[in-house]
Amino acid sequence: MKRFTTFVLLVSILLTGSVTYANSGPTFWEGYPSSEILVIDEDSPISVEKEELLFDFTNEEVKDLGGYNLASLVTASYTMNNTSVRHQSVQMAFPLISRIRDFNPNHIKIEVDGESIPYQVFIGDLVNQGSKKDGDSNEWDFSAIVNSISSSPYIPQNYKLDDMGMLYTYSIGPSGDEEINIEISYRYDKNKTKVISKGFNGYQFSEDNGIVNESLTTWVRENEPLEIFVLGQDIDLKITAYTNGEKTEETDDYSLDTNTKELAIGDYLSKEIEAYSNDIAYKDYIADNQISNQIIKLIDRLVEDRQINLELSEIFSLDESDRFFVLIYDVEFDPQAIREVGVSYISRGTMERVKTSNPTHTFDYILNPAANWASFNDLNIEVRVPSDYPYIIDSSLDFARKEDGTYQASFASLPEEDLYFTLYHKESLSLLDKIKGTLRNGQDAFKGIVPFGVGLLVGFLVRRNYKKKKSGKTK
Repeated sequence: MKRFTTFVLLVSILLTGSVTYANSGPTFWEGYPSSEILVIDEDSPISVEKEELLFDFTNEEVKDLGGYNLASLVTASYTMNNTSVRHQSVQMAFPLISRIRDFNPNHIKIEVDGESIPYQVFIGDLVNQGSKKDGDSNEWDFSAIVNSISSSPYIPQNYKLDDMGMLYTYSIGPSGDEEINIEISYRYDKNKTKVISKGFNGYQFSEDNGIVNESLTTWVRENEPLEIFVLGQDIDLKITAYTNGEKTEETDDYSLDTNTKELAIGDYLSKEIEAYSNDIAYKDYIADNQISNQIIKLIDRLVEDRQINLELSEIFSLDESDRFFVLIYDVEFDPQAIREVGVSYISRGTMERVKTSNPTHTFDYILNPAANWASFNDLNIEVRVPSDYPYIIDSSLDFARKEDGTYQASFASLPEEDLYFTLYHKESLSLLDKIKGTLRNGQDAFKGIVPFGVGLLVGFLVRRNYKKKKSGKTK
């Protein structure tokens, strides 16, 4: 019987591991739409006489970006005319989507008459908090996004920056060479107290009718500063040291230096904001109060939500989420002057392989901001496709494919539809491609279930056959 069990198990294992799946990877990787530049000044007399819009997938800048999303260097070149007889100082805005740490000004160029001009970076809301045209639309309302940014300091609604708190600073270190596990515990009324901590990596709490029992822990090997900032009603802090992670073996073999200081929460945050800002590579591009506004706004929301503990490492994790950025710059126009304005940047599309055998890459470009100008004429679009995805198989606007493989489209005025186009490795998406994609994704979904089920079924049939033969021999 043991030999039979081993045989059935071996059959199941062989069948389970006999199917291999190529092209493993995500089936969907989201990109975000690009946009036209906007004019912030209302009733501007500036008209767009012509725009040349280029999507260049062959540019060297995008070849080494890698990742699942296909990338393109997008260049929008405008011929702009001041239709008035007065000098115009026109403030323009260009919105895009990035993360704080990922934002790279090296991939952005803004030029007027062939000369680079300076711009400032304003940081907007998280993408999932951004404005859309309507509740069911996939199109972002970039005008609303631009109007949501501000150069004014953010004023919190749930606390005041001059609210006083108590800062407890501890310098703790073991007396010997072995590291120790430090725990600081306390209790408070969450409606009367907020706690901001720094330097800890462990956190436990329990709550009963609004009274919170909380402890912060961290391992220390040498004297390391730990901070607890208490806003509101003060609390009692108890320090305990342990030699093990289970906190069963206490020790008093450590040094402790404690410092207590009363200061406003605004002053406490300012030094942290400065340190965080200094670590951002493109700091010189950011408008002065943008980082502080984001942090103060985040704390305001946490206080409103009555978060129990505000950990500084979480507060300063702003760079982990996609958010809107808006580049603001000024262009000077003499009376009835024509100027050439150009914006170039990197755009990433949406990769999708849900229903196809090979990925499709879709790029969205929001044209509606151009309607803000006094008038708009002559839009010419060119797409220089990559060698591995040389075909546009779907688009919102009509393109013509040229002999060199590029795609072009021209319009006498601004199209009513926003632009999207989808690239594929073949000229069309065939029924066979769709069937292969459906089968591949079906295999991915059941690759752990079907082979194992087949193994069990074969094992069952072998076992039944074995019993029949054994029964026949017995007779």
